[in-house]
Amino acid sequence: MEDINNDKDLRNGMFVEAKKIKTDSNYSARRHFNTAALFKNIHYITGILATSLSAIAGTSIYFSHNISFGISGFSALASAILIGSVTILGPGEHSYQNYYAGSDYLKLYKRVDYFINIDMNILTTEEIKQRLTKFRKTISRLDSKYTVLWTPRLAYIKARKDIHTGSTDYED
Repeated sequence: MEDINNDKDLRNGMFVEAKKIKTDSNYSARRHFNTAALFKNIHYITGILATSLSAIAGTSIYFSHNISFGISGFSALASAILIGSVTILGPGEHSYQNYYAGSDYLKLYKRVDYFINIDMNILTTEEIKQRLTKFRKTISRLDSKYTVLWTPRLAYIKARKDIHTGSTDYED
């Protein structure tokens, strides 16, 4: 009787651990997707602004001489600063890297979700333990791989809000 209770307690503990991994991977995926969207917007906005300022600088030759110098000088300088910033900061590349990270975490989330809902009901305690160890190693590997990617606190706050409101859940 005691072995059954111990096994039940162990399985419950493993269930809780699986839920933690699922939650961690969901938050990480959403946080990276939100960060990727932010960098994508920065990339497009700075590109549009730089192009607009360049166009203004180019068309300013049609204005009177005094106005032309002021407008073209400011527009050309602002456009150069924006283009230089985009080149140095690389928001397009950051967006891609965060989407890739979000995809990796989302894959883990889906695997753990399936494991919780299906596999835990049919696997032995030892098989569950092995899978949990594998999942824990995977999330640790992902965390160390993507630790170099900066994500703003706002991306996490939005992820938390999206998860709590259920907007990231699948519809049944």
